Amino acid sequence: MASPSEPTEYMNDNAQLPSDTAVTCLPERRCLSLFGVLGAMWMMAYAVRWVPVPGELPVSADGKMAYEGLTAASLDHVASVVQAGILLLSGMGLGAWVLRRLGFRLDDSLSRAAFGAGVGLGGYSLAALVLGAAGWLNPHVFAALPLVALLVGRHDLCSILGASRQRLARGMSEFSLYRILIWTIAIFLLLLHVIWAFFPPFEYDVLEYHLAAPKLYWQAGRVFFIRDNVYANFPQNVEMLYLWALVLKGQLFRGLYLAQLLNVAFGRNSSLIPQQEFDDAISIYRTNPRKCGNFRSQR
Repeated sequence: MASPSEPTEYMNDNAQLPSDTAVTCLPERRCLSLFGVLGAMWMMAYAVRWVPVPGELPVSADGKMAYEGLTAASLDHVASVVQAGILLLSGMGLGAWVLRRLGFRLDDSLSRAAFGAGVGLGGYSLAALVLGAAGWLNPHVFAALPLVALLVGRHDLCSILGASRQRLARGMSEFSLYRILIWTIAIFLLLLHVIWAFFPPFEYDVLEYHLAAPKLYWQAGRVFFIRDNVYANFPQNVEMLYLWALVLKGQLFRGLYLAQLLNVAFGRNSSLIPQQEFDDAISIYRTNPRKCGNFRSQR
């Protein structure tokens, strides 16, 4: 009998996963292929940091922007979208792997995706804090860690993506005007959020500490106590991910755009949590916050 930390449904390619769609795990070769594709995309997106992008697109005598600057900026934007997506996916696989090793069993693929990403991205935040406190904000190290996460969590990420594919196929087979309307609105809002992420921020909180504190850490090459900014003493979990973006990009505005894309990823990931899971977690917390650690036994 398999131990709780290594359930057979994750190890056996022909066994069924604990999901409501009863999806079989993808073969190992397909998991490795997924790791190879995402890893190659990640490294190509990381290499874009060495493509020079002018702070302001040059303007010719007739008032037209130079195509070189526009092309470079567009390439960097595409690379940022790829990096935000792979950071989310790698964190999702790593977090699902951690939850499985700890014995947590989530019966729905969306729950495994949402909570796995939450745990994985939280791990990225802690890693940035530890490396920053040690004064080791090395971009190559920050670029290598998501590859390690992809390799470790490849089985869990494959199972989540496989279940999501089956769920999507089932949803597409149930054709209705209502579903088309919902998908159209969802895709439109996603595109709108992605485009908005490439606008310079103007909100007070963002300029005062959400991005200001990570900028100071990045410029100093380490995480330190910011004495003259009281807001920087709030919990810095999300800000550590913004620091991750700045270190990866190596340039302020490039990192700023990637940080805002990570915010888009947070929102999309939160929308994956099934309503029943969310309602149960809130009700348990309101009844007794200490029982949140035993959430599985409360269901």
